[in-house]
Amino acid sequence: MENGLIESVTFQNLTFAKVVSGTFFDINNLRGYDAVIIEYTNKMAVLDLMGSIRSHEDQAIYLLPVFFYRFYRESNKEMREFADGTVNDLQNLEAAANQINEINERV
Repeated sequence: MENGLIESVTFQNLTFAKVVSGTFFDINNLRGYDAVIIEYTNKMAVLDLMGSIRSHEDQAIYLLPVFFYRFYRESNKEMREFADGTVNDLQNLEAAANQINEINERV
């Protein structure tokens, strides 16, 4: 783990910040990452973390693409709308990388 409770996951030329919802870390440490992968623990913890990311004052943080990992615990359509996608395998982030590239093209 790096930066406290942030794990760096690299795929192709992208670096993802993997965090576990419900754990505390300095959200400012998300600067410099290409996207965030939130390991889904429960709805309230994810909503709190998403609120902290999306309401942050720094554009480099609030515009980060966010993906849910281990989201199968709750297949709530409403929750899916908060993320840019889901990740099922940290070894294969190709779909997430494609989504990030599409987002970056629009920004």
